[in-house]
Amino acid sequence: MSFLNEVRRRKIVQVAAVYAITAWLLVQIIVTIEGPLGLPGWFDTASIVILAAGFPVTLVMSWAFNLTPEGQVGREAEAAPSGARKRTIEFVLIGLLVVALGWIVFRETGSQRQDGAPQSNSIAVLPFDNLSTDADSEYLAAGIHQDVISQLAELSGLSVRSRTAVLRYADDKPPIDQIAAELKVAVLMEGSVRAEGDHVRIALELIDAATGDILWSQTYEQNLRNLFAVESSIATNVASRLQVALSLEDQERITRQPTESTAAYLLYLRGRHLWNQRNDQAVERALAYFTAAIEEDSAFALAHIGIADVWIFRGWYSLLAPGETFPQGKAAVAEALAIDPNLAAAYASRAHIGLEFDHDWAAAEADYQRALELDPRYAIAHHWYGGYLSAMGRHGEALAQAHAARELEPLSPIISTWVGLRHYFAGQPEAAIDEIEQVLELFPEFAPAHWHLGWAYGETGRFDDAIVEARRAYELAGNPIYLASLAHALALGGGDDEAKKILAQLAQMATERHVSAYHVATVYAALGEADEGFRWLDMAFVERSPWIGYIRVDPRLAPLRSDPRFSRLLTRAKLDA
Repeated sequence: MSFLNEVRRRKIVQVAAVYAITAWLLVQIIVTIEGPLGLPGWFDTASIVILAAGFPVTLVMSWAFNLTPEGQVGREAEAAPSGARKRTIEFVLIGLLVVALGWIVFRETGSQRQDGAPQSNSIAVLPFDNLSTDADSEYLAAGIHQDVISQLAELSGLSVRSRTAVLRYADDKPPIDQIAAELKVAVLMEGSVRAEGDHVRIALELIDAATGDILWSQTYEQNLRNLFAVESSIATNVASRLQVALSLEDQERITRQPTESTAAYLLYLRGRHLWNQRNDQAVERALAYFTAAIEEDSAFALAHIGIADVWIFRGWYSLLAPGETFPQGKAAVAEALAIDPNLAAAYASRAHIGLEFDHDWAAAEADYQRALELDPRYAIAHHWYGGYLSAMGRHGEALAQAHAARELEPLSPIISTWVGLRHYFAGQPEAAIDEIEQVLELFPEFAPAHWHLGWAYGETGRFDDAIVEARRAYELAGNPIYLASLAHALALGGGDDEAKKILAQLAQMATERHVSAYHVATVYAALGEADEGFRWLDMAFVERSPWIGYIRVDPRLAPLRSDPRFSRLLTRAKLDA
């Protein structure tokens, strides 16, 4: 008997099919129950490995099943009821297929229900009311709110909405059922914070969105030095009330403290509260708080990253020369990584410095990816990585990262603006306009949105609108890069004389402060003065401009790209591959 005939006789193919379908069903069930049961993250991977290893073992056992010490005995007897055996196996296969199809339908209809109705383990933590008499303590209520969200988000069995997703309800709070419907959650948390001296009172309620019933409420009155313990207790109590099992990993994550000094942490919260406002004056004050936090605890890694991010902000917006900003940011990142080698924020900041100052494209991407591996929910890493991918011309990936950042922080004006910017660099100015106009509906005084909207208007031939937006950005922030964009918009619209007056104004500014050579080069490109454009681009290389990575995709440099000198610039920047 041939080998193939023997395979058919021993039903090896049928056994393999039964095993494969059964294994697939088991994997689907494991993936579904892993979160709710609080199983460790490696459980599903280990299950797949075991099932895969069992496959060849099952086939070998199936082959050996009909063998005896005397050899292949009883073949005729086996052949007699072969029709019945064949039908039995067929029934088993059909049954398993029916179960598999039923499971697929269940999963799909479950997904559809989740689109219309929230998961029972989904929660949104609404902004906490600041009941402190000191208005300056707003940072504390905001910081505790962020910490509670972060602690809950660490729990594998909970689906938690981001802080920016709920910030819209800080001042205007509609009915509970409306909020829950908009955020697609089953449970809401409300709370208040009152700080008096070194004591804090935190009052919290968990509310069933469907009924409005209070599921749990508790008031914590503690010395501020016990703040971390209070926040861990909140996460534990919420998990218990929502019947979310805590794995050992969950428990370790929610009890981890970023610093031993509560005083340092409070200073850090003040700094982050200011840095998130993204304007020159607020960032200046943020630096003072981050520095003070490190004076309280020199081993506070996040405070070092706060300092790094201040210098990154200053370098990107050309508040100081790149050589004055990014090296200080690099030093702060090195300090943070020496303290905590697994800090996602540190890798994201180092990656951004690699993109904007070192111009080391491969190292930058490796650091972005490491940051996201360590913390896939770190929106800034997605946000900045999208910028890198855009500069490298990988526009589809860039948009995916930009959208991932916005999904995590949907109300961040800079993150949403950069979604539009990704479209702009991809040669899709109309899409960029649509995105950025929506940002300005919510944040009409956000200068970077006006700045980039002006660029997109310029690409579509709406020169008057481009001029209006560039002028508005400069009025709001007074930054020379916005003034250079006004000159660029004027040049596009035929206002060469006015554009040249602004160039003279920028030259005068450059005697007193840093003026970005790159942005001046874009004005000369729009004026059709290629020699001056390349001279200023050369200066941008010398000063290590954070915009060098974008020269291949920036539409404002399009008038220079046909010149052989531009190819040499790409080679110089190692962007010619």
